[in-house]
Amino acid sequence: MTTPDRLADLKRLADLIRDRDLTQLNRASRAKAETEALIRALDYTSPAPGLDPTVLARVEGQFGLWTAERRLALNRQHARDTADWLNAKDEARRAFGRAHVLSKLLTRL
Repeated sequence: MTTPDRLADLKRLADLIRDRDLTQLNRASRAKAETEALIRALDYTSPAPGLDPTVLARVEGQFGLWTAERRLALNRQHARDTADWLNAKDEARRAFGRAHVLSKLLTRL
């Protein structure tokens, strides 16, 4: 196998890896955005109007506890999503660079 043929094969492989890594980055970005939307939604919830003040106080107290627990769980998920996104971003950047360098080498031959 000649050097240009080997480079062409490497370029095809690098393109496949780049596409895979970009897909993973896209997936990680969506997961991160979905978690962020869930966190934001916690700020826009409120009990129904017209409740008895005693019932309202109990509902707000219980809902406040649930919201705090949910926010903690979502913040942990967001931290995992962000770490996954950063890793996917690094992998995609590296794969893109490899594909680009191989492309440049092929055009010089």
